[in-house]
Amino acid sequence: MTLLFLMLLLNFLQPTASLAFMKINPLKAAMLTKNWQGLLAEVDQKVGVVPELGGTSVGMMRFGPELERRTLCKRQFERFHEANLGLALADKENEGEEADIIAAARRYHEGEEADIIAAREAIPVLRIAGYPRGARCCVYACLTSPATMTLLEQGCHEDEVDGEVDGEGKDDNGGLSGWWSVLGLTVNPTERDADTIIAAEVAALSELCGLVSAGGGKGLRVETSVKATLAGGDVALGLSPLDKEGAWHRCEL
Repeated sequence: MTLLFLMLLLNFLQPTASLAFMKINPLKAAMLTKNWQGLLAEVDQKVGVVPELGGTSVGMMRFGPELERRTLCKRQFERFHEANLGLALADKENEGEEADIIAAARRYHEGEEADIIAAREAIPVLRIAGYPRGARCCVYACLTSPATMTLLEQGCHEDEVDGEVDGEGKDDNGGLSGWWSVLGLTVNPTERDADTIIAAEVAALSELCGLVSAGGGKGLRVETSVKATLAGGDVALGLSPLDKEGAWHRCEL
């Protein structure tokens, strides 16, 4: 069912430089997330061997050593679906096509695309670390096995500063030249092998780092609640603390 669903989605995806890494519009991301939510519930209720408890032990996988992370993943799926459904509704007046978020953000102060931008910024689940982040959000999917989806904020809010100033004493890190943010990273929940999941996370984050570099961004950062859902550790994923509050983690891959 999942393979068929992904094959159908391929007909609507926009490829990037990597054939396996593609941008998808929010409605399709919401549909796939809904499908994954069902798979997560199904997988977590299966009975199987828990290696940490011995080769002959049998128990519910949801009570295994990954209980905490997978519980966080379940909540992230809920937020991911809510966010993308909200983005899809905000974009609905654009004749069914995905809004050009970067262009829309650039024209924001000129009054164009104001309704879409305002609707995106009003999405409650996308008010993160003190700023509305929906205006610049888009979704990238990596359809190798296991598949991943990432909710990416392309650039940061114009009013957001990080304390670094240019030669004129101004902080020029807002907009597309600022930090690009991972606001959600989901992996197909049917995959249970930790090394395979980590490899998928590394692949997705590496592609995103390339996008940031090509787009002129300052760097890629991962929101702290997203970091908690990742199977990979800081070293494997190239993560390091970015701010004193612990809200963001720099990603260098």
